[in-house]
Amino acid sequence: MSTEAGWPYDARQDDPLTALRIPVVSCPYPGANTAVFRKRGADDWCYRMASWRSGPDFVPGDSEPASLLGLLDRIHCYGEDQPISDWQEWKSARPGVFGGTDAHAVTGIYGEPR
Repeated sequence: MSTEAGWPYDARQDDPLTALRIPVVSCPYPGANTAVFRKRGADDWCYRMASWRSGPDFVPGDSEPASLLGLLDRIHCYGEDQPISDWQEWKSARPGVFGGTDAHAVTGIYGEPR
């Protein structure tokens, strides 16, 4: 926790990158299934859902490096090819965060277009 009074996040409040972070301090919706992300290396991420009680701890497996954007697209998709429109709109509103890519394009976990 930061030493700045009233600032509950682990980032410095005056850091320019802090504005780009998504604060994860509580669940905004009762009963929501929170995603927990783990960075394993450069452009190598995995995740699990808070509700998982069995199965793998994190996906994809260690032998499958995955981009963060690919994982976010995967989580915000119904099935393999039906992206959730709210996610697509949210991504479109932040072109600076997603590198100016086509925000409506859905990527695979390896960053390739689906």
